[in-house]
Amino acid sequence: MKQLLQTSSNLLVSALNDHAYAIVTTTNDSAAASVYELVPASSTAEANVRGDSKTSDTSNTIQAVACKTVSTKQKTIMICAVSRLDKTIELYSLPSSGDEKSAEEKMDKKEVKSMAAFRTGKRSCTLSFATVPGEEGDDGIEIIIAADLAGDVTAFPVLISAESSTASDKEGTTPASETVNRLLLGHTASMLTGVKVVTDENKKMRIITSDRDEKIRVSSFPATYVVEGYLLGHTAFVSAIDVASEKGCMRCVSCSGDGTVRLWNYETCEELALLEGVLTKDDDDDKNETEEKDSEMKDADKGSNDENTDDKNADKEEKLSESNDDDSFLIPFGVSINSNGTNIAVIREGASFLDIYTIVESSEQDKAAKMKFEKKQTVECSFQPLGIKFVTDNAIYVLTKESVYLQCFQYDESKSLFVENSTLAVCTALKNAAISQDVKMPESVLETDSRGQIKLVKVQQKPAFAKNEELWNNSSRLLTAKKRAARRRKRRREGGNVD
Repeated sequence: MKQLLQTSSNLLVSALNDHAYAIVTTTNDSAAASVYELVPASSTAEANVRGDSKTSDTSNTIQAVACKTVSTKQKTIMICAVSRLDKTIELYSLPSSGDEKSAEEKMDKKEVKSMAAFRTGKRSCTLSFATVPGEEGDDGIEIIIAADLAGDVTAFPVLISAESSTASDKEGTTPASETVNRLLLGHTASMLTGVKVVTDENKKMRIITSDRDEKIRVSSFPATYVVEGYLLGHTAFVSAIDVASEKGCMRCVSCSGDGTVRLWNYETCEELALLEGVLTKDDDDDKNETEEKDSEMKDADKGSNDENTDDKNADKEEKLSESNDDDSFLIPFGVSINSNGTNIAVIREGASFLDIYTIVESSEQDKAAKMKFEKKQTVECSFQPLGIKFVTDNAIYVLTKESVYLQCFQYDESKSLFVENSTLAVCTALKNAAISQDVKMPESVLETDSRGQIKLVKVQQKPAFAKNEELWNNSSRLLTAKKRAARRRKRRREGGNVD
């Protein structure tokens, strides 16, 4: 999985293959935006952090991005983080939207060098900023949290400087050897797919993590050794999670390789709503044919004897699995929930559209769930979406392929629909910056192996003793063994020798 799009207030950071861009809009001039390219390490000191002075082009491929607007006693600072394929995490500090030099250079791309770089043991696939509470009157400590492919969640310090870290202002990068990190928690060597830090209305903090093994874990923060519970229900890898940002709203949404989207209350660890998977081929004839096969096999089982029952059941399961292969689900790999937890947006693999759902209370007749998803709209995108994020309750950003890169859909009250706003400064600024460098986007954020199989899907391997299972566990061999045992019993009764 890759985390390619994040927003915070008037800041947007996106990953376009091996290029990372930060777009800053000013509050007093929404028609203009400042563009910053977050360039990777290139100096000798920075190369030492990476572990190799000669890095390949693929090593710069971005795995995850994150951003946050931090308000200190002196000023407001915008910070970004980028993790790459070469197992590094780099931090960047941007000029605030009120700086004169950033206002003069609106719509012109400017490079920003990293203010710190960290070396990680495994590739970090998801990032999140958080603030560790300090003493009363203290701003607290800013950290960047990285979740990696080995199942570890690690925190690195964010040393915020008073000045921005543009290419012309700062040439050095803090080496990883001069920094510290802390392991927060682990998921028993399970590949992590999401991490979020939330704060409720009582200022209690939690960290929510999801993994390849169908689990979503809710832990206390910063005392992450306290596990508050698990959000269980998915039957395949959890591809993405998101939380409602409004304090007092304890809603979390997740999507999975089983095709479902689920809504949770992360305080009580209760499932609130379930959205079933969307079929790639919704053909009623195929469904009826599958049901007829199931009925015929059930009738055949009624007349089977005890010796062949296991074989017929195995045949039935095999035939059912083959019939169900034709009706596979579109895998939802991206989901976003608005701040008050009333709407969600879902993007799926192999579909050039996004679905928007409204969360409503279930009727009294439906006692299976407290809430349900009502489909509000299907929005067509220019290409396969690669990332999605609610910016406000009435605006959604969608990251796509070239030559559009970013689309914004805003809610039109007169039409009661989300419609595209292609003239937005953020979309135009990112598009111009990417086209100028001829950036090519990946086909998907779901990584595949050499055979084209999704890496997050667990492969069930047979144990060593079962490699020749077909030779010793088949019906003819079992029947031969039964006959041999019957002959032995007969010879015993007749007083003969046992061979």
